[in-house]
Amino acid sequence: MPMRYPHVLFEYKNDDGRIGFVYDNEEESIQFDYDDFYTAKNMLSISIPDLVDICKEYVANKFDEPKSGYTTFFTRRLN
Repeated sequence: MPMRYPHVLFEYKNDDGRIGFVYDNEEESIQFDYDDFYTAKNMLSISIPDLVDICKEYVANKFDEPKSGYTTFFTRRLN
């Protein structure tokens, strides 16, 4: 769901319609759903910094935005 300037925002919904993450390339921030993030962390037994790197890389690949790998990362309740 792209939005126009000044709110340059991409919202990615999973197959079930839940918001997986929001990427704001104006403010250079990524917000992943808190529950999804910690569920993945616990299922994969991965450290938080490593999972953050994976999430940033996923967003960069999803939107072909290489600079998104350097953005600020947050976990929020999005659903």
